Order: sequence, then structure tokens, then C-alpha cells
Amino acid sequence: MIPRLPSLQHVTVASAILGAAYAAIRYRATLSLEIVVGKLLAASSIPAGLFLLACAFDTTLASKLSGDLGLYFGAAGVALLYVSVKELVKP
Repeated sequence: MIPRLPSLQHVTVASAILGAAYAAIRYRATLSLEIVVGKLLAASSIPAGLFLLACAFDTTLASKLSGDLGLYFGAAGVALLYVSVKELVKP
């Protein structure tokens, strides 16, 4: 019997937790909320980003996704805004 694949929601949450754990380990001495949120957003956007890229090539995939697709578009938009604004205000 083939095991059922985890849903995109589960993979996204797991990625966010791993991103926050990575930030806590990597930036232990200088840990700040900005670092944790940045790593959390970046990590949680990877599965959604890969899925959205796949949808660009096969539009039938979007209809197979259970749940609210707007959530993934919103998360991708927040991540893009965060990266863009952070790059603009960097000295």
C-alpha cells in the first residue's frame, strides 16, 4: 500500500517550524524577532512557491488542491513584499 502524501498545509507548517528552529540555532547570540519572522516566512513559502510554479505549467493542479488557494497566494505575496522592502531599505 502506498502511503498518502502530506497536504500542502502540513508541509508549509513543518517548513515554518524548521525555519524558526534554524534561526534559533544559527543566530543564537543575536536572535531577534525580525530574524525569526524572516526565516519563518522564507521557509514556509518554499512549498507554496514550488506548488505555484508547478501550477504555472499545469493549471489543472490548482483545482486539485484542497483548502483555500488564496492562503498560498497571500503567503507568497507577503514573502515577496518582505524581501522587496527589506532590500529597498538596506543601506
